[in-house]
Amino acid sequence: MQSEAVIGFFNAFQLTGDPKYLALTMNVVDYIRNYVSDHSNGKFREWLSRGDLDAQDGDNEFRVNAWKGPYHNGRMCMELIERIAKMQV
Repeated sequence: MQSEAVIGFFNAFQLTGDPKYLALTMNVVDYIRNYVSDHSNGKFREWLSRGDLDAQDGDNEFRVNAWKGPYHNGRMCMELIERIAKMQV
């Protein structure tokens, strides 16, 4: 799950200070932007059989469900906001 990977890598960065973990965080964020986000409908794809398929392709039509959207994606955003804010204090 990409949203949990973002938090995991960012947590590793905070614990170690090693910039490779921040780079990994941003790599996952870039992957989400490029391959998981559905820019036309503003959603994450729930399931990808092949990342290169168009969002309208029948094999790639599953969208965020009621659990993933509010929990995992929301958690990722709230965790990053809180963690970054504490770093700037």
